[in-house]
Amino acid sequence: MTERGAITPAEVDQWVDAAAVGESAVYAWGKEFPRSAPGVVRAKIKHSEGLITFTSRTSDGRREYVMQRLASRQRAAVKAMSAAAAHDAEPVSPEAVIYLRLRRAAAAKRPCPSNATLAAAAGLADARAASYVISKLRAAKRIGIEFVGPKHRRRITILSSGARTGMALA
Repeated sequence: MTERGAITPAEVDQWVDAAAVGESAVYAWGKEFPRSAPGVVRAKIKHSEGLITFTSRTSDGRREYVMQRLASRQRAAVKAMSAAAAHDAEPVSPEAVIYLRLRRAAAAKRPCPSNATLAAAAGLADARAASYVISKLRAAKRIGIEFVGPKHRRRITILSSGARTGMALA
């Protein structure tokens, strides 16, 4: 194996679909964490969806990053979303990851993810960085934002499809 690397996004998806609750697999390895590798980005998305958790270990002097399968609250819905999103390009930039997460939430009519959740999925430093990316998506006219009120989360409209995220209390 190379000094640093990660499995592919397709391998992450296949493993998550096939793994039993509690099973684990190495998804990345190396002295430094390959944060921007497409497989790592996909694993972060699966983590933010509540399907896996992360840990790490040292094996034979090499750092290994491990994903472990969790019980799925909505396994059928996630499979349907994965099939519907199969045509999407692999997200490689934080902007692409956040846009994909917003599109998936809107398609499923789920509430808009928080900036902190989006930042974690995209590998950004904090919620403020995700807020900046969202403002860029809005300026590029890829999304619309509706601020419902102080006790509700924002609603996002995907301007290319008209799909909107669901309502939720903040």
